[in-house]
Formats: sequence, C-alpha cells, structure tokens
Amino acid sequence: MNIIVIGLGEVGRHLLSVLDKEGHDVVAVDASAKAVRYAEEHYDVASIVGYGASETVLKVAGVARADLVVAVTNHDEMNLIATLAAKQLGAKHVVARVQGTAWSEWTEGIRYGLLGVDVVINPRVLVAQALSRLARSYRASDVVDLAQARVELVQIELDESRALNKPLSAVELPPHTLVSAVV
Repeated sequence: MNIIVIGLGEVGRHLLSVLDKEGHDVVAVDASAKAVRYAEEHYDVASIVGYGASETVLKVAGVARADLVVAVTNHDEMNLIATLAAKQLGAKHVVARVQGTAWSEWTEGIRYGLLGVDVVINPRVLVAQALSRLARSYRASDVVDLAQARVELVQIELDESRALNKPLSAVELPPHTLVSAVV
C-alpha cells in the first residue's frame, strides 16, 4: 500500500516502524528536519520536510496515489485539515488523530466519517475505555467486544466467589447486565 504518515513524533515513528516491517511504500512528512532525518536513518521510507496540510507538500508526497493518509501530529486541527486536504486531493482513505480537550466529551474513541474524514481516533478515550473495561471485568477470564464495542461478552469463572451456589436473582450485578448463559 502507498501510505503517507504526517507527524513524526512518538506515534508517527512507531507507525513508521510497523509499516516499514510490513513492507508498505511509505512517505513520512514533518515540519521538523530533525524528525525527518531520524525517519530517513531508521526506516525505509521516502520523506519530506514540510507542513503536512500544504497542498504542495501533499502533492509532492504523492497524495493522488495514496491508499492511506494518516495524520498524527500533536495538533488536532492540523490533523483534520491535512486529512481533509488529502481526501480532496485524491487519497483513498484518511485517518486523523485528535486528543485535545475539545474532543473529551466523546463517548467513543473512534468516529467514522466525522467532518468528511474517514476515521477520527481519540486515543485518550480509547485508553479510558480499555481501563474501564478492565476495571469492570477484572475477574473475567475472557472479554469480547461485539457490535462495535456497544456490547461486551464477559466470561467469569466463579471458583470461590460469594456468588457461587446462589440463585442468579440474589447476585449483585452491574447495571444493564444481561446473563446469557450459566454453565
């Protein structure tokens, strides 16, 4: 796949590492010459020093033939503008990361089609969701998300639990819990 990564901070560098190992054709873009030099020295990528939302920079990066453009700078607006511009200039798919307080009221960590961007990811919400799930199911032997994480299937082994040998109606369960099977 032809992939453009905008933003070469910690997340961008990690993404380059993964994409490089998978053998994708990657163009790395960052306004920092130092960050671009690091990418060139450590990964098999083409690179451009420049503003990732610039039409000129995106065209030089090959946006018209890009299968995916991912913007992961530390500036939410930059990520959104860069991905919107990339989409308008011909990128097949675009993904933007947002993490500022303006996005903190989100209840889901991933939104599809927001403002014309294919996928918008809020990693802070994703981490909070994962920690919440761990807290809710710390005794679970398995947790499976269904229906785009709107439903959780949780397997719990009771062993020496206070719920053992009690009628189900006498067991205190979290709100909105539906027991689907007892084995």
